[in-house]
Amino acid sequence: MSNVDEIKQRLQQRTWPEYKRVSVEAEGGPVELVIRRPPDRVLERLLTQAREAGLNLAKGEADNPVAAVRFRAELVAATVFLPNAVTSLFTPEEVLDWPGCADVSEHCMAALAPSKGLEQAKGN
Repeated sequence: MSNVDEIKQRLQQRTWPEYKRVSVEAEGGPVELVIRRPPDRVLERLLTQAREAGLNLAKGEADNPVAAVRFRAELVAATVFLPNAVTSLFTPEEVLDWPGCADVSEHCMAALAPSKGLEQAKGN
């Protein structure tokens, strides 16, 4: 492997940037979670799914409430990690069953704020 290929691989395997740490109540006491900013490929997938489901992220409106709940689950699953973890904590299905989802979903949405440029570039 060339030096350039090795450098690219190391850069692409970097942990996603941390957006915020939040403490969420759980049985037995609070748990610290990390909300990470996902890479553009994940943002593109999330935004495409939202648009196809008829969600208007700019206005926070949904013609399909079930699709809105599903989008929130996908978003939380993509952005919530334990500290120092390299993979996200939940699957979307697990998020749908998690009573603490509402405690972190607004933070997860705020972590997407840099994606507004991507959203506008996509013509949304």
